[in-house]
Amino acid sequence: MGVMLLSMDASAAGPTNTGKRFRFHGELDLLSLSHFNPDGDGDNTNTLGFGFGKTTGVDANLLVPSWSLGFGYVFLDDRAVVGGRFVFDLASSSDDDDDDFDDWRTTVVSGQLIPYFRYIFMPGKRARPFLEGRFGFGGSAISSTDNDSDDRGTLSIIYPVVGFGGGAHIFIIDAFSIDLAATFDYAAPHSKTRSEVGDTTTETDYEKNGDFINVAAQVGFSVWF
Repeated sequence: MGVMLLSMDASAAGPTNTGKRFRFHGELDLLSLSHFNPDGDGDNTNTLGFGFGKTTGVDANLLVPSWSLGFGYVFLDDRAVVGGRFVFDLASSSDDDDDDFDDWRTTVVSGQLIPYFRYIFMPGKRARPFLEGRFGFGGSAISSTDNDSDDRGTLSIIYPVVGFGGGAHIFIIDAFSIDLAATFDYAAPHSKTRSEVGDTTTETDYEKNGDFINVAAQVGFSVWF
């Protein structure tokens, strides 16, 4: 009888979220090392970061850094998730100078969409290891207009992102997990400029700026439903 009771208690204590079909999630870098190697002239840049609430290294490429969220669909008997991480930001500012110089209005638009595939081992357990691969795109545009002369300038940045990682979902309750992971991401930013001064328009083609790598220890959450 004692063995039976212990068996029943262990079964009741475990998560029972098998059959859930959707995953809503967010993640942040806890410890990260970023490396940027510029094309052409310029020095390499290495950045070491630590702290709660940091954006991920890839999200930091946005001209308006922000947290991204994700949504996925669960299939293959709770062993696989296909979904995407996404973010969109719009910011605007105006610099009104009393002497009518540098009277500029600036708008910044940034976004990312990074689809992913995640394979989960040991479905139904409290701790579920996983491996993930992802590939997507991001971009930003900053546009400035002189309110006095209507002169305009635009900087556009686009970049493909490819990455992979592994970790574990630690289920706290039936439909909520804390996610721990180690990740590697690579991005190749390309930029172009366009300026309109009077009747003269100058525009460049997209050119690769360099190579960006981010290695991180991440912490996040998932809601399963």
